[in-house]
Amino acid sequence: MKNCLRPFLPLLAAAALLPAASCSTDFDSNAPYQEIPVLYGILDPEAAVQTVRIDKAFLNSGTDATIIAATEADSTQFPAGVITATLEKLRPDSSVADVFPFVREANTEKEAGSFVRAGQYVYRAAARLETGATYRVRAVNRRNGAVLTAATSTPDPVRILLAGTRSVSVNYNPVTSMPLLFQPELQLNYVFQTQERAGLYNAQLEFNYQEIIGTDTVRKVAIWPLVTNLATTASQMSEVRINRPAYAFFREFLNSAIDTVNQNPNVRRRVGEAVFRVTAGSPQWATYNQVLNSYSALSQTVPEYTNVRGGRGLLVGRRQSYVRTAISFINSSTTTSTVAAFQHFPGLRFVF
Repeated sequence: MKNCLRPFLPLLAAAALLPAASCSTDFDSNAPYQEIPVLYGILDPEAAVQTVRIDKAFLNSGTDATIIAATEADSTQFPAGVITATLEKLRPDSSVADVFPFVREANTEKEAGSFVRAGQYVYRAAARLETGATYRVRAVNRRNGAVLTAATSTPDPVRILLAGTRSVSVNYNPVTSMPLLFQPELQLNYVFQTQERAGLYNAQLEFNYQEIIGTDTVRKVAIWPLVTNLATTASQMSEVRINRPAYAFFREFLNSAIDTVNQNPNVRRRVGEAVFRVTAGSPQWATYNQVLNSYSALSQTVPEYTNVRGGRGLLVGRRQSYVRTAISFINSSTTTSTVAAFQHFPGLRFVF
């Protein structure tokens, strides 16, 4: 490794694992040398293999830290054989009930970008996790004996109670932009129940469709965020109800998700299935999100949250639940049909 100090840029390396926004921390690129171990991971009971990033960060002096971090692998990664890592299942008294070894493997799952190159590595452990249990990642630096640990719980499955369409009575303003097609108002309705071992929820509708140009067919998916970072008290269970007007599915969602201005004039689209998906995050993830949201322009200092001992980073647990459904606008109290609803928005080019 070159005789220079490296920058603190671990949050960019964690993008492959964390879909949520990450906090930023001011740093002095000319500060004295300091190696900082960094751990990021999302543990998922539904996954057969658990994946974490265990990297290092350096502060740089006298050169372009950003360029070095982006182009030299040893700027942010430990060489092979330096880190020994395990995933530990903990009992309620914090004693170790089971151990799963991590294996260092090349990361081939990230999309291309400035900070993606050959030779990037992650640590993977073959482990089916138990819902509601607590797990700890423990990493030891064999060169200096430094120990890095982080623990998180794993949420229970989310119960999805409803995913469908219903008609409701609404008093309308005579001057309204709402299509008469959807009167009385049709709503997309989704209900799920929060769980005792989760503190943060996200929900989305995944609308699958085919895009056809001539003889070529491409499968696509448009994602409609319905709930974003909903924080709850982990020990309490309650129902979360999501109601969206049917016309919003077209006007607010599809018209934004599909580029109807620059599309091929010969394009046609076909409706596929829809998936309603709820992601529950562990209380550790909820705390991380709460700390980030406590920042404002008046506070001056960007907050930092880490649940990693001996370094920095974030280890959280998640659990996803989903139901497959169909986008249907057929209802006994209205003459609306699914075909008529899509044909009311011809710019979307859906055919049946």
